[in-house]
Amino acid sequence: MRNFIDAVNLKKATLTYLASKLPERYLEDLRKTFIFIDTNGDGRIEAKEFRRALIRVGADFSDEEVSSIMKSLDTNNNGYIDYTEFLAGCMRSKIYLKEDNLRTAFEYFDLVSQQIFKFVLG
Repeated sequence: MRNFIDAVNLKKATLTYLASKLPERYLEDLRKTFIFIDTNGDGRIEAKEFRRALIRVGADFSDEEVSSIMKSLDTNNNGYIDYTEFLAGCMRSKIYLKEDNLRTAFEYFDLVSQQIFKFVLG
């Protein structure tokens, strides 16, 4: 999670894209952790849920620290961490650094950039 927080925007975008595309078998432990944190089961993690989960595992962060982590993980700025943002923020490098996963992300961003250039250049 710390690596995601410190990452530049392109890396965050890449991890978010990969998190939305990876097969569930790669993400089972993270899914269970998300469910553990999302105590009300609404599919998103709010600051109070995140803080309670940290306390349950013995990590005591201040409200300011929790807020800072939340803002870093909340890449779409909607005030909570959704499942894909959580996966992107917690995904281990051994998953996302696999060549086929990186190739998938590159192909996606290459296609998007081509479309943007066509739009801009007319």
